[in-house]
Amino acid sequence: MFTERELVAFRDNESLADMGDTYVEGLRVRQGRRDDALDALDHARARAGVADLPDATELEAVWPDLDVGERNHLLQAGLDAVFVRRGRETIDKRSRVLWRGEGPGDLPGPGRRLGVRAFVWD
Repeated sequence: MFTERELVAFRDNESLADMGDTYVEGLRVRQGRRDDALDALDHARARAGVADLPDATELEAVWPDLDVGERNHLLQAGLDAVFVRRGRETIDKRSRVLWRGEGPGDLPGPGRRLGVRAFVWD
């Protein structure tokens, strides 16, 4: 986990050890960030679906400290599908996000190869 590596790197940096109270306070701050990120991740893993994800404020606060796998896990918990059309329009006009529970039941997925077909939206 990125936050764990960051904490260990700071903790073990011998050149910072001479900073005394400033070093100790920096270590506490990093431990707090790590603990917050772990709590948010545990909360998200313990539940399934959009309603069970951390709220937007909490998620925004911990997102930078999550590694790719943790981000992937949260995205999978909150999204059914993302569709993007070809074209020259801006991405917001060419894309459609289907949050958990909004997608059709016959989407391809692990063990379900359904082939390419159109998904139509307004």
